[in-house]
Amino acid sequence: MKRINYILSFFIAFTLIACSPEEKDLFDDSSANRIEASLAQVNEVLLSAKNGWLMKYYPNANQKYGGYNLFLYFSADGKVTAASDVAEVGERMTSLYSLKQSAGAVLSFDTYNSIIHFFASPDSGVGSIGTGMEGDYDFTVMEECTPEKVVLKGTKSGSLAVMTPVADGVDWDEYIEKIFKMNDIMQEYPAFIFEDGSYSQDLTVSWNRLVITQKEDDNVVYTYAPFVLTSDGLEFYQPFTLNGKTFTSLVYKDEGEDSYLYSPEYPSVHFIPDYPLNAMFVNNVWYLSFSGLGPVGQGFWQEIIDANSPVGAEKVQYVGFEPYGEGVLDYVWYTNESGFGFSDALMYYELSGKDKVIMEYSGYMGGEYKNFIPDGYATWWSIMLFMSRKQTYTITAVDDPRRPTKIKLTQDDRPTNTIILSKEPIQYPFIN
Repeated sequence: MKRINYILSFFIAFTLIACSPEEKDLFDDSSANRIEASLAQVNEVLLSAKNGWLMKYYPNANQKYGGYNLFLYFSADGKVTAASDVAEVGERMTSLYSLKQSAGAVLSFDTYNSIIHFFASPDSGVGSIGTGMEGDYDFTVMEECTPEKVVLKGTKSGSLAVMTPVADGVDWDEYIEKIFKMNDIMQEYPAFIFEDGSYSQDLTVSWNRLVITQKEDDNVVYTYAPFVLTSDGLEFYQPFTLNGKTFTSLVYKDEGEDSYLYSPEYPSVHFIPDYPLNAMFVNNVWYLSFSGLGPVGQGFWQEIIDANSPVGAEKVQYVGFEPYGEGVLDYVWYTNESGFGFSDALMYYELSGKDKVIMEYSGYMGGEYKNFIPDGYATWWSIMLFMSRKQTYTITAVDDPRRPTKIKLTQDDRPTNTIILSKEPIQYPFIN
């Protein structure tokens, strides 16, 4: 795995039919037979797509990570074959599926499938440690269930997933390759400027979501538009309105350095790529090393080295910042040394302009920090002091200003406190 945002219909419980392509009078039959007939109708629909289904899948109750493409082929022997844009091109995984009755028909991927269950895995590498993306592998089949479209609802997350049949002649791998190309394009754009005549609005990209950040009085308000990538752009989880115009999808227009996203319904309205360094910082994973710290940070890290931690500072494999939620970063230490695992501290942040970030330690720390540091909390607290109070950092690109692989944070009122961060993982940061 390497790649990795409401139309709600109420189920009419007394019919016991979660999906009925044809209306039938089943009320003269027994309850058990009606249920069996209902599930058989669902299965008939699933089997009707001869080239499989394309599911627009949104893990997480809040669609926090946006949406992903999942190809599914159901066969009469109770097996399902899956491919996805979170897997390699050509990768397939086959497992079992079942249909059962539980306040409606439930489609369950109930034997392990590394592609399908990636979204629910607590150690997928995406999302919070120990919870992952919090996706589903059991789905309630909603009322709209026909050979043309099946709407599902995650039993845990409540997020909707829509399946449409893949047209005959469409090659799954060729489509996924197009998604990969679109993903590569979107990875280049940390933000957009929405321009509609004299109106403009800044948007950032967080996972597969567009995010609008606005100040209301003293509060920061976030508006989200989760999306799934398509072969030529992106499609929103639900209609997204800006300046009185409603968008369901956007198309990518390749114009070299002047490329943009637009909707065919509003061809003169453009989403123009922007490159704010602070958005790049808070929406990506960045790694630290001892050599990348200024004298302030090196002084605190030296305390760890001198403390002769039980795990040994030289055995800490990674230290980095990663997105935790809007307005929150996670400062994470990790080792696979037996019995230690990870330790983390949450940092609140605000963005200012396009190159400044204001950070403050939240007061939360978790994991096995007491195992990393002999006297536990006290030393960990002293280590955090160089970023514990509210501090403003100016961000500069070390290399490419539009697509940096390294950035430098400099504390505005303490310029000796600098941190160079790398997009590439830095193993064993205390000795690098």
